[in-house]
Amino acid sequence: MGKKQIIISLGLFVLLILVVTICWYKWLRGCSTDSRRVFDAITLYGFAVTIYAFVITIWQLTITGDIVKKTRNKIEHILSVSDVSTIKGYVRFIEECVRNGKYELANIRICDTKDFLAKIPTIQNINYDEKSLKKIKARVEDNMNALNRQIYDRFPLNTMTFIADMEELASFLDIILNQLKSIDYE
Repeated sequence: MGKKQIIISLGLFVLLILVVTICWYKWLRGCSTDSRRVFDAITLYGFAVTIYAFVITIWQLTITGDIVKKTRNKIEHILSVSDVSTIKGYVRFIEECVRNGKYELANIRICDTKDFLAKIPTIQNINYDEKSLKKIKARVEDNMNALNRQIYDRFPLNTMTFIADMEELASFLDIILNQLKSIDYE
């Protein structure tokens, strides 16, 4: 707990004890036995301590919930940066595979890339052009189909167009990656 929280909790405790003491004093004016007064006082002060402990517990649970939420956001942010970096690496790998005629490997990674592009709208605190994302998704699907046609010798792959589309995807991922890296969750 910080100093501010300690001061507030001690102030709350003193206020609670003061209220209980005043209530006890006013209530006991009408009582006649001294022994009953001592046990009543112990009960009232025990009640005050219990209420105080309950309030502090709820307060701590609230603080803990806020910390958990912030931590979850930081973890999601770190994972998003990692995912975008990984997919950007996949794009470069796909380009290299296509240049070297390893279409099967390129096809595996382009499927991963397509799956990641579907997750982009769930990443928080980034701005992107939805039309560009739809266009890039469509091109990735077209390129995936072109790779499949190339693999099964149905239609030759236009390598220049394919590489240009991958470069556009890499540029789009760079924009998202830069936005994610600029977010400060402190």
